[in-house]
Amino acid sequence: MLSVTVEKCHNSTIILGPVQSSLHVQMCDNVKIISVCQRLSLLSTTNCTFHVLTPTRPLLFSGNQGVVFAPYHTHYPMLEDHMGQTGLATLPNYWDRPLSLAVDNSDQKVWKLISPREFTTFVVPFEMEGDTTEIPGGLPPAFLKSTVQREQKVQMWQKTVKEAGLTKEQRKQFQALVELKFNEWLKSTGNRHQLDSLVQPSDVSKQVAG
Repeated sequence: MLSVTVEKCHNSTIILGPVQSSLHVQMCDNVKIISVCQRLSLLSTTNCTFHVLTPTRPLLFSGNQGVVFAPYHTHYPMLEDHMGQTGLATLPNYWDRPLSLAVDNSDQKVWKLISPREFTTFVVPFEMEGDTTEIPGGLPPAFLKSTVQREQKVQMWQKTVKEAGLTKEQRKQFQALVELKFNEWLKSTGNRHQLDSLVQPSDVSKQVAG
């Protein structure tokens, strides 16, 4: 993609392929955007999170509030091929060095960097061909450490459950409890819409054709 403008989006997660020129986001609310881009600029965004890999400092113009910057945290099989086609590399990466050009909030910090404890990786939920199997450039050390620790906790939990010797009925009850708590978490965090919106393009085409 040469350039992209995201405008007036709400309560969404948007993952883009590499953007050769500029990614401009304006008048969006509660949106998460994931992209490799040459330049990122923001105007009048509220409570938005940007997981970016970019060789230039993100630019904040006027009207932004509650902006969160985070390292790029996903991959898909054709990602490195697409990066090569657009001339984008993994270094330098200035995701964590935003520059405010606003005049209306010069004394107020409208952005922050995500904490490693809040950070999770993102899995593209569709299969496709390609050779990329990991996040280009990897994660910053603090975020990698947090991710590894979280994965270790999950593995320990799975091992504990496996070794608990639960009966078939107990496993069924345990599964129901886990699903209940997971749904409560989805509701309390506002992440329910992210699962509900995971419809593959082929399914959408079938629905339109039908």
